Amino acid sequence: MKRALLLSLGLPLGLAVIAALLPVALPAGYHDFADRSHLCGLHPFGDTASNLGFLLAGLFVWAQARAAHERLLAIALVATCAGSWWYHLAPDDGRLLVDRLPMAPAFAAMGAIALFSDAPRLALHFSIVASLLFALAAWFAQATGNQAYWVAAQIHVLLIVLSAIVDPRLRAAALAAFGLYVAAKLCETFDHRILALTGFVSGHTIKHLLAALAPALWFALWRRAPTVNLARIAG
Repeated sequence: MKRALLLSLGLPLGLAVIAALLPVALPAGYHDFADRSHLCGLHPFGDTASNLGFLLAGLFVWAQARAAHERLLAIALVATCAGSWWYHLAPDDGRLLVDRLPMAPAFAAMGAIALFSDAPRLALHFSIVASLLFALAAWFAQATGNQAYWVAAQIHVLLIVLSAIVDPRLRAAALAAFGLYVAAKLCETFDHRILALTGFVSGHTIKHLLAALAPALWFALWRRAPTVNLARIAG
């Protein structure tokens, strides 16, 4: 339980202090995505249609969900599909907030599943509180331009997931989530270069598919060890 308390309370407080000291600005040209494709009346087709991956991931998680916080993850993934789709139709700062808000409960639910999978009530409480804090971080980023707290929220959840690597039964899930997250970020960073290289698909389009696969694969692998959670890992 000490490990769970450290990850759910100590870690976010530490990250919040770092975020307060190290502001992060939205990169110049952030909304200038490479995808310019037209198909089936959609523009851009790749960056919008690829969000269907989040819908499929949400339906997959819902089919296996056993508790309220797990169903929250499923609902948040479906909502992320809608939010990201709407944002990519006309990317700007205002729509970016709508894109990010559904991600807040998705991040929170993943943290709850990892930390408190055998305590559904505690997991739900963590999900609610963390969802509100992550949503506040998204709003703060849009209102001030400082992305540091939003970045810290993502790092918080990633570190929670990675902490499971100490248990061999959960190692595959942790590594899968980390690997797909890194790959998605690389595709996002090299959006234009990937389109130039492939000639038909942009890096951001691939990023959506990887980002949708990450929670679904992580949840499926996690489900293989349903009685294990970080609160029970020694330490």
